[in-house]
Amino acid sequence: MSTFELYYSHPYKTDFEADIISIDACDTKENTYKVILNQTLFFPEAGGQSSDKGEIMLRDITTIVENVQIDKEGTITHYIHSSSPLDTKRLVNAEIKGRIDWEQRFSNMQQHSGEHIFSGIVHEKYGYDNVGFHLSDNSVTMDYNGYLTPDEAYEIEAIVNKVIADNVDVICSFPSDTELENIDYRCKGELSGDVRIVEIAGVDTCACCCPHVAKTGEIGLLKVISSIKYKGGTRLSILCGFRALKYFSSLQADMNELRTLLSSELSEVVNNVAAIKNERDELKIKLREANKAKLINEIDHLSDSAGALIFTDEVDAKSQREALNYLIERRDNYCGILVGDDKKGYSYLIGSNSLNSTLIGERLKESFGAKGGGKKEMIQGFVEAKACDIKALLDSFPFI
Repeated sequence: MSTFELYYSHPYKTDFEADIISIDACDTKENTYKVILNQTLFFPEAGGQSSDKGEIMLRDITTIVENVQIDKEGTITHYIHSSSPLDTKRLVNAEIKGRIDWEQRFSNMQQHSGEHIFSGIVHEKYGYDNVGFHLSDNSVTMDYNGYLTPDEAYEIEAIVNKVIADNVDVICSFPSDTELENIDYRCKGELSGDVRIVEIAGVDTCACCCPHVAKTGEIGLLKVISSIKYKGGTRLSILCGFRALKYFSSLQADMNELRTLLSSELSEVVNNVAAIKNERDELKIKLREANKAKLINEIDHLSDSAGALIFTDEVDAKSQREALNYLIERRDNYCGILVGDDKKGYSYLIGSNSLNSTLIGERLKESFGAKGGGKKEMIQGFVEAKACDIKALLDSFPFI
């Protein structure tokens, strides 16, 4: 049961009419239905790209098209949501009117055509293949089976934008088997059935099932957002056209807010933030040293009891360990430094020169569900309990 794919012959149309072949309720969500039409403008999820969205008007009811899927037989299923229950029996063979979300469709066309140019240049220049592609409403990523340095990625970005400015034709076609044998085209895997070829003259020729812009100038621009090493190759994130504009508008708004907060020109924002970071780091060091000195002073003024637990609300892990070592040297039996509060819990370090600290860890787990581990000399972990209860438990521990 195949559906005629109007999005190939009319990629710029937004409205269409069709007949319902079948309509069935979905079990997973109330008032959601699976609809199969004799023809559709809705592009289904395929080729690494998310499906079109939009509306389908069923007589006097407007439904939301939330997702569109295609199976191996070419059957395209529209998943629609209605504000009220539908009489599915009455709707079989009924005529519908559909309207795709053009803003989403055109955005996807911009992103996908931009990716073809980028991948074509990568393949021509470095011989790398695009082995992964994901295009959703929020992100565009491409995976290549070779490593591109950031400088190489930005060099390709510049070439891509030159192709966009040249406004090159993007030609989509279904060559015959004989014609296909004489076409050198990129492809991610084995293909069956009719093969659709997308050609950007002088730049790229690739098998692809998705809608594309008619000319590269419609892409607007392409910007590399990130480039990282991934599975021995490269994962790139890009944005094209209106998505890139929205992204840079957001960045500009953030920079303007920073400029206002820092009372500085845009050109000075980075230096001012770096200066603030350095000042913060210096203050953190001073605070760490002050907290450590306070902790050591508290240890020096402890009573002469055999063991000691010290509860503190703020100290870094390094100072906590150094303070515990200092405390163990001056006490027999158990010693502990616990950082936190009764509400959030405590990060603990407990050790001793004379007893097996892991036994204390087991008791903390049994009584309070503490998480952690360690060795005989010292244990560490986290426990959600009140300081008085922790101290009472350890005070009652039979130290031998």
